[in-house]
Amino acid sequence: MVVSPKDVLRWSEEVISSYVSLYSVIPSRVYYVINWNTGKSEGNGLKNGVILGEFGKEKVNKGLISHELAHSWFGYYADFKMLNEAFATFSDLYIRNAFDNSLEKNALKGKEIIANIFQNTPEHYYTLYFKGAFVFRSLQFVLGNETFFEGLRELLRECHNKECNLTDVQNVFEKVSGQDLDWFFREWFYTAKVPNYEIENLSLVQKSERYSLTFEIIDKNNFTMPIEVEVKTPTKSFIKKVWVNGTARVEFELNEKPTEIILDPNEWMVNQNKKYNIEGVEIIIE
Repeated sequence: MVVSPKDVLRWSEEVISSYVSLYSVIPSRVYYVINWNTGKSEGNGLKNGVILGEFGKEKVNKGLISHELAHSWFGYYADFKMLNEAFATFSDLYIRNAFDNSLEKNALKGKEIIANIFQNTPEHYYTLYFKGAFVFRSLQFVLGNETFFEGLRELLRECHNKECNLTDVQNVFEKVSGQDLDWFFREWFYTAKVPNYEIENLSLVQKSERYSLTFEIIDKNNFTMPIEVEVKTPTKSFIKKVWVNGTARVEFELNEKPTEIILDPNEWMVNQNKKYNIEGVEIIIE
């Protein structure tokens, strides 16, 4: 069985409903299905919105469709120039719950800073799409879901039928959150660096039947960011959210000996990934 226009439409309807719920905007009342490979329309013509699908294959290309549909919001309804691809990629990955380590590796391939993404280099695709999407995921982590998505909705309202730039994006998120976010935008948009975490000075002390675990998180690139820290034992897992301002000291009181320490287990940000072992405890930086 191969993909048909009906298969594409079913997924597209689900995507459109998700975006309308998320962004509180209906950019278009009409969408047409276009075969990505041939350009042949399966509707009566083109007007307002387009669904791009690959027919004749065994599976619907969900990522392609949800990314292209997101451009009805970010690109058509409101234009953010170079950031349109970052917003569209974020939207696609968010509704598919598809942020993972493989995509982070793609983001790490980009060496340029996002502000210079118009340069035509081999890395531009990775930075523009994947690193850009991860940066907005990191902002979601910093602000929380409610504030972050209200910021995106406000962006669409303020930038409807006009172009907005990175300064406009920062101003809207600052207005909605009531926070000074200059530190975040300077770190993520005006440098090619990403956090480079290490765990140092680990101490594991057993007291009766309990274990006291302490360690320091060092960021060699001196970012200021919150990070999730997960500690696993043979039977349980514990997560804390801590702010790392270059360094941070972390403590856990446990009933069992820890086996793993994982930084950023839910892939909230792009960082230098690595694995190593300290005193029998596996260190994993996702």
